[in-house]
Amino acid sequence: GETFGAPIYLARGTERCATVNNPVMIVGNDNVLHLLFCRNYGMHGAGIWYRRSTDDGLTWSPERELTEFAASIPHNRIAFGPTHGISTRDGRLMTAVWMTEPAHSYVFYSDDNGRTWAVSAPADANTNETNVAELSDGSILLNSRATPFRRVTVSPDGVSGWSPTRPVRQLPDPSC
Repeated sequence: GETFGAPIYLARGTERCATVNNPVMIVGNDNVLHLLFCRNYGMHGAGIWYRRSTDDGLTWSPERELTEFAASIPHNRIAFGPTHGISTRDGRLMTAVWMTEPAHSYVFYSDDNGRTWAVSAPADANTNETNVAELSDGSILLNSRATPFRRVTVSPDGVSGWSPTRPVRQLPDPSC
């Protein structure tokens, strides 16, 4: 950390899509770095994007648009995280994603190391800013922001079979 190289820009806005939002990094089980991000929160066709690095972030693949993989869910806005994603013990890449109208939390996941992606069944309504974790039994837990308390739900695989969402009273969450 005594010296640093020149900045490496991973995403930039454009005239059409001025902002780059909610970047999520996932470290794969093979140490490949996966970067997901949105442009203009995916509104009005702005979309979601992906890059990967196989050399610890020194070089990155060209940007690849992934919006088509979320097209099966009607929405007018999409945002990742805004936290990190995970690689499960079986190698599934996943991160939480929020889509509106109506607002639901989902998992955006890949079973082929980032070549293709899919969206889970809806995990929770009226939540956002969701964290994803793999539990010791391999099930997937989502912890979401909701007022007045954060809420959690669990799925055996992070794709379907979500448990009823429950508030966690030990985790108060301020209104945004």
